[in-house]
Amino acid sequence: MTRATRSLRPSTRDVDSSSRWSLRPDLHRYCARMTGSVADGEDVVQDTLARAYYLLPELAALPPLRPWLFRIAHNLAIDHHRREAYR
Repeated sequence: MTRATRSLRPSTRDVDSSSRWSLRPDLHRYCARMTGSVADGEDVVQDTLARAYYLLPELAALPPLRPWLFRIAHNLAIDHHRREAYR
């Protein structure tokens, strides 16, 4: 990857920290409802933010943050539900 290409990719600095933290209560509420538990919802939120943080450098452009995080959270909540159903 060239320096020019690397500079076009989004980084964690491109995501405003206030927007990340302002979405957290909404994400938590959504995940808690999806999982049926406040504690499990918090786990899904943590996994969501971690996954988004690690995926960010791989993106060509920064997507709209709210829908992107909610899609990751939705998929992780479904994965959580499947794991619980399997047990």
